[in-house]
Amino acid sequence: MQGNNTAETGLRLELVQTATFTAAIHCGLKERNTGLIHSLDDARWVCQEFVDRVGLCLSFTPTEYIYTNGSEPGVIVGLINYPRFPSGEDEIRKKALDLAEALMLAFNQYAMSVVCQDVTVMLVNPALKTQNSPEAYD
Repeated sequence: MQGNNTAETGLRLELVQTATFTAAIHCGLKERNTGLIHSLDDARWVCQEFVDRVGLCLSFTPTEYIYTNGSEPGVIVGLINYPRFPSGEDEIRKKALDLAEALMLAFNQYAMSVVCQDVTVMLVNPALKTQNSPEAYD
């Protein structure tokens, strides 16, 4: 793709493109068994540790989850196929699932979703699954 001229400087900007692929990790911050609510800083720390270890850039967006008989604060962590350092879909998906697992274990979450363009994956922590509850999925 050809570059753009900026009106102010006449500088010709280079446009770099790559195939689009995104993953969004949906993470609640309330522990299932204790009700303890972790802070956004706690989640930010887990994400920072992860990106420092694997080499990654991500977005970090506070949110709130409202569900039957309750609610909790949370965060949506976004990964994209960044044109400066392009990755394949499988690599982005793997990093998203690995980070989701780290967040899930850090915050004692029962389930967590990773939403990609083509599939949504729900991770379930079997240590927190109770057989006689509606949350038991199998």
